[in-house]
Amino acid sequence: MEIETIPNRYPNLNTTVTIITPFVNACPHSGEPGEGSTINITYQPKEKLIGLRAVKAFLDELARGDDPLDLETVVQLVAIACKEALGDTVKVEGIYKLRDNLGMVCSVTL
Repeated sequence: MEIETIPNRYPNLNTTVTIITPFVNACPHSGEPGEGSTINITYQPKEKLIGLRAVKAFLDELARGDDPLDLETVVQLVAIACKEALGDTVKVEGIYKLRDNLGMVCSVTL
């Protein structure tokens, strides 16, 4: 699995990008995380930009996988894939809403 990129037309501009995408019902047993949970990807693009549809496809593939993943591992896998795709520093943060009014934030910077 990899994250697709597109060329950045203006690599010399000091730009910060944050992609915010919903991530819910990934666990087939618990239905966690709940509605309102997101995966946020922040980076400063140089030559490449992350394709928005690529992020959704990557997360959908993780959620459909045969191997159930804990929510921390999801953030780690997204960070690794984004770092490999961009070759630049990336921060990935999972903001999860869980049952019983619990929440969790997990972040990785590579």
